[in-house]
This record gives sequence, C-alpha cells and structure tokens, in this order.
Amino acid sequence: MQVQCIKQQTEITFSNGDKVLVSYGQPVAAFIRGMLYETTTHWSVTTTRHINGWLCRFGTALSSDVSGRPQSWFDDLLKGVTLPDTETVIADNNNSSPGNGNNTLAALV
Repeated sequence: MQVQCIKQQTEITFSNGDKVLVSYGQPVAAFIRGMLYETTTHWSVTTTRHINGWLCRFGTALSSDVSGRPQSWFDDLLKGVTLPDTETVIADNNNSSPGNGNNTLAALV
C-alpha cells in the first residue's frame, strides 16, 4: 500500500492498483477495478475541488463517467486502514485491498 498526503488530501494506492482519495480525513472518491466512484455527500467547496481535480487525473470531467455512492460506502472501504501523518509512506500490507474479512474494495463494487 502506498499513501501520499498533499494539502489535506491523501491518495491511497493498494497493491492491486485500486485507489481511494481522502479529503480532510474523509474518503470521498475511489478508482476500483477501472471504475470511478465519488461520494454523494457534499462536504465543502474545497473537498469538491479535491474530488474534481483527482477525477480529472483519470481523464474524465463528466459526471456520467463517475458513479455516485453514499458516504457510508466510502467509509467501509477504509475500515481497518490507518492513515499515517507523514508526507509519503510506503508500507507493506498483506491485504491487497482494505477492509475486514470479505469487506474489500472488490467485494464492495
């Protein structure tokens, strides 16, 4: 698992290539098995800017290319994952995806 923290936004990349964007401590967008997801909860103008900028990195600016999910879905994605306070951390993780038991990124899609 690789974690990169930049200006109140964190991107978590798992060994299987799945990614989760965290803004101000809240998971708000994800790239899972080639599909893009964003929270349907409106947090703030800045978090919206973080989400839109992150989604553009995948070559999409159209909401039709992104599936909305409730915030609880995103919260479940990172159950059991502890985010470090450091700028960039690369850690070995036996799980290629976050979650507990069957509650992995692939299982939630």
